[in-house]
Amino acid sequence: EGSALPAAQLAQALLPAALCADARIRDGELIGDPTEGALLALAAKAGLEPLTLNEATPRIAEIPFDSAHKFMATFHHDGDRVMMCVKGAPDVLLALATSHLGDAPAALPMDEKSRAAFIAENEALANQALRVLALASRVIPAADFDPAGNLLPWVQDLTLHALVGIIDPPRAEAKEAIATCHAAGIQVKMITGDHRVTAAAIARELGLKG
Repeated sequence: EGSALPAAQLAQALLPAALCADARIRDGELIGDPTEGALLALAAKAGLEPLTLNEATPRIAEIPFDSAHKFMATFHHDGDRVMMCVKGAPDVLLALATSHLGDAPAALPMDEKSRAAFIAENEALANQALRVLALASRVIPAADFDPAGNLLPWVQDLTLHALVGIIDPPRAEAKEAIATCHAAGIQVKMITGDHRVTAAAIARELGLKG
């Protein structure tokens, strides 16, 4: 679908989607995690080429995704600065963000109105049974950065770029299997790491109640 953002701003917003990923798309085939693949495809549609970007701004350190902190971060050499790209749970990154991308070239302060707007958008996307990820970044002076040091303290004062909704549609046979279980008097429970609103929307699609 089209975007209301100019192409350059859209590319800037999706830069973390292109860089903060271990997956690769080669010859139309995905190598790696499907969620990262969806983000890479989105970045490509915005005109970003992950391989070219990684050559221009090589990764020098990373924080792998962990269910405890709910984000992944990569650090890229970019001249006299280090660019940190982050993707993760919207509530976590929103709490760590002090600014956000807007219509202006420079980032805008993350005030209460902006924060409330992001929270509302997160809920709206999750209500559509979409898995929502937040994209963010931070620029660090290269002289201050030690790639072998403790990296977690750098994940603060983030600039929130965007929220991205990804659809992972339930298989048709899953709904049929649940209906069969219900007919047999079997109670089905769903266990997921998704946001509670996303989980509730998917449960409705599958015919789960409660």
